[in-house]
Amino acid sequence: KIEDFISLLNATFGFLAIIMIFLDELHLSFTFILLAILADGLDGCIARKTGNNSQVGDFLEPMSDMLSMGVAPAFLTYFVYQQDIINCYRCHFLLISVLVLFFVCNVIHAALRSLYGAGQPRVKPS
Repeated sequence: KIEDFISLLNATFGFLAIIMIFLDELHLSFTFILLAILADGLDGCIARKTGNNSQVGDFLEPMSDMLSMGVAPAFLTYFVYQQDIINCYRCHFLLISVLVLFFVCNVIHAALRSLYGAGQPRVKPS
């Protein structure tokens, strides 16, 4: 389905954003994150318009979002600010703490989206 392909494109943009960070191409990394945001919006619009909500898409979309809007921005933020705070251990600790919290929130969000998808729980409460 086209919306699943666009979710994969979203994940690909997130992965490329991370690669660009390691190549010290921070502007390109930011561009790939923006492209991922556009792809995320597009896959949602197409899924709502066509009414095609696949089980694969319900799992794929939150995982793609976690990579492109969780992991990649956290890496980018760290690489942008790490040189400015390299000698300030408290600042470094604070930056890492905030980014870990941001990442954990993204993981929880992805888990809840995978669990509830379009609003219907997939697992029966015990």
